[in-house]
Amino acid sequence: MSELIIVKNKYNDDSAVEDVIRYICASPYAVSYKFISVIADDYIQCIDAFNQVQVKADKNNGKRISHFIIGFEDQQYERQEIEKIACCVAMYFGVIKKHQTVYSIHAGSHKNRNNWHIHFVLNSINFMTGNRFSETNKDFYDMLYYLKTEYGIDIYWQIVFK
Repeated sequence: MSELIIVKNKYNDDSAVEDVIRYICASPYAVSYKFISVIADDYIQCIDAFNQVQVKADKNNGKRISHFIIGFEDQQYERQEIEKIACCVAMYFGVIKKHQTVYSIHAGSHKNRNNWHIHFVLNSINFMTGNRFSETNKDFYDMLYYLKTEYGIDIYWQIVFK
């Protein structure tokens, strides 16, 4: 079974964007990272782009980012399948929902070397409307429905709040 772990930190301080994006992209476990709806060559430029959207919308306070993780049981999926899932989720939030998105695929963690998982960081501010991402259960169930109907990705998920 896969897990969708929604990290419920406040992420409301000035360093939240930088700290979390740097953590997921520069981790020794990161095997790849990509940006959706962000024009950037590296994660430093991605951090700047997130901050620029928040300043432009005059919402560089409150919750700055949303962070969630999709984890997989050992050997549940091949890397190519994990890449597809990561890209589809990022496209949903970055293109359909208009929230800048960065994801990083990690091969292992300090607790388990076989724990493949994907970190996602969304800019909490919609780059078209300036509205804040609500981060409700419905948002994530809608994403799961999108994966199933648009890409045929039908996975049983256990949603965990951390």
